[in-house]
Amino acid sequence: MRVVLVGETNVGKSSLFNRLLRRKVSVVGNLQNLTCDFIHERMENIVLIDSPGISCIENLKKLHDMQFDMICFVIDGSVGWNNHRFFKECCEIFSNKKIILIINKCDQEDKENLKRGNITTFYTSLKRDETIVELKKYLLKFGEKTNAADDYEWAVIGRSNVGKSTLLNALFESSNFLVKDEIGTTREVHGRDIDYRGRKIKLLDTPGYRNKNRLNNLEKASQYRLERLFLNEKVSTVLVVFDLSFGVGHTDLFLMQKVFKSGKGLVVALNKSDLSNQNDIKKFKEYIQKCFFDVECIEVSAKNRVGIKRILSALNEVEKKWNLEVSTSDLNKWLYKTRTQELTQSVSAKYITQFRSKPPKFGLFCKRRLSTSIHRFLLKSLSRHIGASGVPIEMIEKVES
Repeated sequence: MRVVLVGETNVGKSSLFNRLLRRKVSVVGNLQNLTCDFIHERMENIVLIDSPGISCIENLKKLHDMQFDMICFVIDGSVGWNNHRFFKECCEIFSNKKIILIINKCDQEDKENLKRGNITTFYTSLKRDETIVELKKYLLKFGEKTNAADDYEWAVIGRSNVGKSTLLNALFESSNFLVKDEIGTTREVHGRDIDYRGRKIKLLDTPGYRNKNRLNNLEKASQYRLERLFLNEKVSTVLVVFDLSFGVGHTDLFLMQKVFKSGKGLVVALNKSDLSNQNDIKKFKEYIQKCFFDVECIEVSAKNRVGIKRILSALNEVEKKWNLEVSTSDLNKWLYKTRTQELTQSVSAKYITQFRSKPPKFGLFCKRRLSTSIHRFLLKSLSRHIGASGVPIEMIEKVES
């Protein structure tokens, strides 16, 4: 069941959307046209969709391109019906869909004067939580009973204007994600479901990463949503997109480090590779893989849809490695073999075992603490042995007391 919130600008759709979900997803404020994309989020057994404000009939007709089952038409009850348009046109255009009317910001107004015919009407106010609860219960009645999904989400991140939304549109072979040359076009973390090898995976588009020191409040709100992505346990794997026309910068490396520190799998997309020199691309790849344990780097051109098909398979492979479980006997065979090498002959490690997966974490039992260089050497060797490229494996030293 897919429910879309429709209405003019600044009637409170995004605030209502956030309140129904009980978390901050859409960016809200007093400015007009803050919501630019259609934002899909699961609310228990239904999918709730926030939409850009309607300013003309053409905006309303764009909904024809979407798949949905119900329209919640939102008006601002504080200004009355005289200042609202498009409800009648909405009922005519989508006569085959179920439509309910939500009169928002309805605190003390005369409700009877706002009602229209026999249409199902809800009077909501963000100041009174019971009105939101009543609406939510009504919507959930139409949802289908589904089993809780075990599938994780995959996110696409990068600096502003590196081609994240264009890349996602190429993957979906559609124009689901808004693309403009302006910085800050994508303001929320939002995504769409894609079927991949019998699984439903949610691919997330994100705001471009920017330094917070010179941002206004609206831009800071977008960055706050991006930061929360790294704490989201449902996100297993992240695709970091580079713009090769600008080379590999400190911000790109910082984002990759942030992905690893948050314990998520990593894949790199080198966008606009068709405009770059092959020798430069080779150097970028070698440098990135040296710093991040042989992470996979995919050469793509989002605009020309070159190399796109490799992305989903790469993300899927990294997620498998992120879930990896290694037998204790195999780990200790590796440790024995490693200790015979010249560099690690003096290593006091006796035994190794895996503590957990998602991402893999290992315990190395030893007589004394290892030096930083030896620890890093062993970690890199272990990563290659178990085939965990692109996954931030961790090895904890357990020293005998």
